[in-house]
Amino acid sequence: MSVQELLTQLRTEGIRLYVDEGRLRCDAPREAVTQELRTRLSQHREALIAFLERGQTLEETTIPSWDGPNPAPASFAQERLWFHGRVNPDSPAYNLPLSLELEGPLDVDALWLALDALVARHDVLRTTFALRGGALVQLVAEHMTWPRRQVDLRSETEQYRNNHREQLLRDACHQPFDLSRGALARALLVRETDRRAALLLVLHHALADGPSLAILARELLDHYRRTVAPADEAAPPVPTLRYADFAAWQRGRMSGARLDRELDWWTDRLEGAPPALALPYDHARPERPTHEGDRVRLTLDPETSAAVRAACRAADTTPFAWFLTVYAMFLARVSGQTDLTVGLPIANRFHPELEGAVGLFVNTLVARLRLTGNPRFSSALEDVKAWIRDAFDHAETPFDHLVARLSERGRRHADPHRGPLFQVGFALETSDVRDIDAGPLHARLVTPPLRVAKTDLDLSVICSGDDFELALDYDVARFKRETVRGFVERLRHLITVWARRPELCLAAEETLTEGERILLRQLNDTDAPVDERHTPAERVARWAARTPNAIAIQWEHQSTTYGELERRVAGLANALVARGVRPETRVAVCLPRTPDLIVALLAVQRAGAAYVPLDPAYPTERLIFCLHDSGAALLLADAASKALVADWDGEVLDPSVEGTEASQEVAAQRPDLDNLAHVLYTSGSTGRPKGVAIGLRAVLALLDWAERAFPAEQRRHVLAATSVCFDLSVFEIFLPLTTGATVVLVRDALGLAECRAPVTLINTVPSAMATLLMTGALPSTLRAVVMAGEPIPHETLAGLRGNAGLERVANCYGPSEDTTYSTFAWLDLEDPRPAPIGRPIDCTRVHLLDPAGHPVPPGAGGELCLAGSGLARGYLDRPGLTAERFVPDPFATEPGARLYRTGDLARLRNDGQLAFLGRLDHQVKLRGFRIELGEIEARLRELPGVADVAVHVHREAGEPLLAAWLVAEPGQDPDLGELRRAMRRQVPDFMVPSWWGWLETLPRTPNGKLDRARLPLPGAETERECEPPTTESQRILADLWAEVLGHRRFDIRDAFFQIGGNSLTLTRLAARLAETHGIEPPLEVLFRYDTLADQAAWLDHALPDRVTVPVGGPDDDPDQDMEEGIL
Repeated sequence: MSVQELLTQLRTEGIRLYVDEGRLRCDAPREAVTQELRTRLSQHREALIAFLERGQTLEETTIPSWDGPNPAPASFAQERLWFHGRVNPDSPAYNLPLSLELEGPLDVDALWLALDALVARHDVLRTTFALRGGALVQLVAEHMTWPRRQVDLRSETEQYRNNHREQLLRDACHQPFDLSRGALARALLVRETDRRAALLLVLHHALADGPSLAILARELLDHYRRTVAPADEAAPPVPTLRYADFAAWQRGRMSGARLDRELDWWTDRLEGAPPALALPYDHARPERPTHEGDRVRLTLDPETSAAVRAACRAADTTPFAWFLTVYAMFLARVSGQTDLTVGLPIANRFHPELEGAVGLFVNTLVARLRLTGNPRFSSALEDVKAWIRDAFDHAETPFDHLVARLSERGRRHADPHRGPLFQVGFALETSDVRDIDAGPLHARLVTPPLRVAKTDLDLSVICSGDDFELALDYDVARFKRETVRGFVERLRHLITVWARRPELCLAAEETLTEGERILLRQLNDTDAPVDERHTPAERVARWAARTPNAIAIQWEHQSTTYGELERRVAGLANALVARGVRPETRVAVCLPRTPDLIVALLAVQRAGAAYVPLDPAYPTERLIFCLHDSGAALLLADAASKALVADWDGEVLDPSVEGTEASQEVAAQRPDLDNLAHVLYTSGSTGRPKGVAIGLRAVLALLDWAERAFPAEQRRHVLAATSVCFDLSVFEIFLPLTTGATVVLVRDALGLAECRAPVTLINTVPSAMATLLMTGALPSTLRAVVMAGEPIPHETLAGLRGNAGLERVANCYGPSEDTTYSTFAWLDLEDPRPAPIGRPIDCTRVHLLDPAGHPVPPGAGGELCLAGSGLARGYLDRPGLTAERFVPDPFATEPGARLYRTGDLARLRNDGQLAFLGRLDHQVKLRGFRIELGEIEARLRELPGVADVAVHVHREAGEPLLAAWLVAEPGQDPDLGELRRAMRRQVPDFMVPSWWGWLETLPRTPNGKLDRARLPLPGAETERECEPPTTESQRILADLWAEVLGHRRFDIRDAFFQIGGNSLTLTRLAARLAETHGIEPPLEVLFRYDTLADQAAWLDHALPDRVTVPVGGPDDDPDQDMEEGIL
C-alpha cells in the first residue's frame, strides 16, 4: 500500500494525520488506534512526514485543467520511458502487468464491458504519443478499445492447463509495445474451469505506475459488480483531474528558476560520485541489453522480522530507512566501494489531488550514500535518515533533467543501455490484503510472471503483516542465479546481525556468513612441508651424485651433464670461498645466456653467498648502479661483460677460467636458510631500481610447491628463456635442476624456433606466448604452459587449445617480493571469463583488504596482500620502504609474521579462485572520477583485431585526457570508429579514450613488463587535426547538432554524447530532421551511430536517392510523416 492509499483509507475511517514540529501526529478516536495501525504508521513514518509536509505546501495550489491547445505535453517520466522504448523497441522492461486470479461464476461479456468502462473513465488509458515541434505530446483518443484475447482451457487436462496458462501469461507479459501507434495496453483472459480464470492486464508503464494498478483493480471489479447486478447506487464520479492536467502543471511548476535550483541541489550532492558500482559480475555487459531478468526471494523468519521491527523502534526510524542502510552496506561489502549511488523509485504523489489518480507519477531519486571510515551500522543509519529528510524536499526534480544536466557538465554519458547515475535500485513495498469481492466473483491480486531487469540489481523489501520478504531482481546477462542466491543469503545474515547488534561496523568479522568464512579459510589452507635439509645448490649436487650422466643443460647444440655441471660449480665455488665469500656476501653475475651463467649462479649459492643477477643487455648506468647499491663483493663476468662496467673498481672473475681445476669438495660455510639466496632489482617509483632480498627458505618453498604441482613428465625439459634479472628465471632454472630434469637454455623465447630439444614445459609472459603461437614455434613435445606477469588475452588461450599434446595451461601470479609465484590456477580454456590467477600456492596466504586494512568478503575487490614462507626479507638497505610495504600480519598466530602489500587489486570469485582486477597505482582521477587504467586496457584487449594496448593519461592545456596506444593483430587493420563504438557500449563515456594511436609494439622493460614511461606522447603520428563536415549530409547534421547542442564547431568524429548530448537533445535532433528534411532515423540508430560522420553515412546509405533540400510546405505535416514512419 502506498502512502497516498494509506492516507485515503485513514480519512475514510475518520483518522487524520498531521505533522507538528517535525513529528508525526494522529487525530483519531482512541479505539481506532490499533496495534496494526501503529505498525503501518511506523513502516511509513518518514515517507508520511515528507508527504504531509510537502502536501501542506501544495494543498492550497489546485492543479488547473489543461486549457492549452490539444494535445497536452507528456510528463517528464513519460518522456523518459518513451525514449527508452524507442531506443530499445524490443524490450519489455517497462511493461506493467496487473494479474488477477478470479474465482466464482464469471460473465465474460460483463467483464469486457467493465474494462471498457474503466478505459473510458481514465483519459490516460486511451493515450498514445507523438512528436510535435520537437516535443513529446500525449494523444488522447475519444474512444479506445484495448486489444483483448480469451483462451479457453476448460476442456484440457489439469497439467496442460497449468503449464499452458503460465506460458500464456508469461508471453503476454513480455510482449513489447509499439510506442508509435495503437493502444499501449492489452488484456488476456484464460478460462481454466467454469469457476476459475486468470485475467492479465498489461499496460505500458508510461500510462500508469504501481499505485495506479491497485486503483484500477478495485475500479474494474466495482464496474463488473455493478454490471452483473445493477443497483440503485450511483456510479463513482468521473475524476475531475486528468493526467494531462498533471503533466502540464508539472512542466509549468518545474521550470525556470525553480528547476535550476532543484537541479543545482542534486548536482552538488552528486558531484564526484563514482560512475559505476564494481559489483562481482559473472558476465561482461552484452553489446545490447536484453533486459531479461529473474528474481530470488527469501522470507525472513519471524524472529528476525521481530528483531528488525524492534531495531526500527529503538532507532526511531522506519523499515524503509533501516533496510536501505542494510542494502547500502551490503553493496559496499560486495563492491569494495564506500561511495555509492542507489536508485529509489518514489510515488511522487505529494499533491492531495493525486492520491487516487491513475497515471505515471513516479519519479526516481538518486541516493548517494557514503560509508567511509568503516562506520557502525547505527551511525550509517543516522546518515541515511538525514539523506531521506533532505532528499524528499527535492523529490519532484525530474530524473531525466538531472541526467541531462550532468551530461551537459561532462559528468555522465546519457546511455539508456546503462544506468547513467546508478546500476542498482531499492524499494520497500507493503503487501496488504490483496483480495477483492465483486458480488459472487472473488478476485485476488497475484504476482505476474514478468521477469525483466531495469537495473543490474534491484532489492525489494516486501512488508506483509509482521513479516518481511526480500526479493532480489537481477540482470541474467550479468549474474548467474547462484551468485544472486549468495547475495540474498549474505543480506539475510547482515539483517540478522545488525538487527541485534547495530553497534557492529561495516567490516566487522561478524558480518561474514559462515559460508564466506569457510571459503576464506579454505583459500588459505596451504600448509605444506618444506624440505629444509638441503639448499637449492646442494640439491643439484645430490642429483649429480645420483645421475652424473643425465643431461642437466641443453644449450644450442651442446649438452652439459650433471657430473660436468657439478665439477664446474664446485671449482668456481671454491675460488669464491678462497676470496672470502661467505653467507650474506653478495656476488654479482653478469654473463650471456650460456651454461657459464648457470654455473655461476649455482657456484655463488654453493659458496653460501647470494647472487645479484645483471643482464649484459642493460644500460651501463643501470649495471653500475646495481653493483654499487647491492654492495657486491665480486663480479662474475666474461671479457665482454667486464668491459661494460669498466668504471667499477671491484674484483672481477671469469667463470670460464677460474676454478676449472679445483677439488670436487667445496670448503664453504653452510648458510642458514634465513640467509640470502639472491637479490633481484625491480623498477622503483623514484626512477631508481630497488633490490629485493630473497632468502633461501623462500626459494625452497617455491621449488617444493612446483615439484608437487607439475608432474615429472611435464617438467622433464623446461625452457629457460627469461632474463635472470626477472623472477621467472628462478622457476625456469632451479625447478628442473633440483629435480633431476633438463634446462633447455635459449637466448629468449623466440629462440625456441631454433631449439631442437624436446621442450615439455614453457614458463613465459602471455605476450611472448602470443608471438610463439603466431610463428608456429611451439614444439609437439610441449605438455604444460605456465604464463605470468600480465593478463592473458582470450586469443592466446584460443591458440593454445589447438596445440596437440598440450595437457595443461596455468596462469600464475606473484611479485618478486614473494619469490616468483604466489598464486596458481590450471585454466579451463573454454571459460569465456578472464583467466583467474587461482589460489595461493603451498605455504602462501592471501588476504584481500580494504583501505582500512579490513578483510573484504568474497566477491568484493580489495588490495591483494601476501604472507607466508615466500616473502622476501625486504628491500636491500631500504628500511623505510621495507617497513611501508612489509607490515605486521594481523591475521597470523606466529610472532613477527609479516604481510606484503602488493598494491594489486583482486577479488575472490564464487568458485574460490582469485580474479586480478588491476593496480592501485594505475588508478587515475579524471573529470572527478577515479578510473582504473587496467580495466580500460582489459576491455580494449577484448576488442576484435587488438593484440595489445596501453592506456595513459595525457594532459592537454592542463586538462587530463585518456590516450590509448594499440597494437593490431597480425594481418588485421581494425577500424578505430568501430573500436570506439564498441568501447562506448562497454564502459561509461569518460572511460573511452580521447586519443587513439597505433604502435608496432609496446615498449617493455627487460623483464617483459609494460614500460609506461616510454610510451610516446600523442604527437603528429597520433594527434588528430579537426576534420570539419564536408559532405552535404555532414553539413546538414552539423547545423542540426549546433541547434540542439548550442555550439557551432564540430569534428566529424565527434560523438554526440561526448560533447554534451543526452536523451532529450537526441530526441530533438530526430524531430528536427523530420521537420526540416522529412527523415526520421530511429532513435536506436542515432544512438548507436553517434558520431557525426557515422550518422551522415547512415543517412547516405539509408536514403541514397533522397532530395536533400528542405521539404515541407503549407500543406505538409512533417510530424505526420514521422508518425507514418518514412524509414
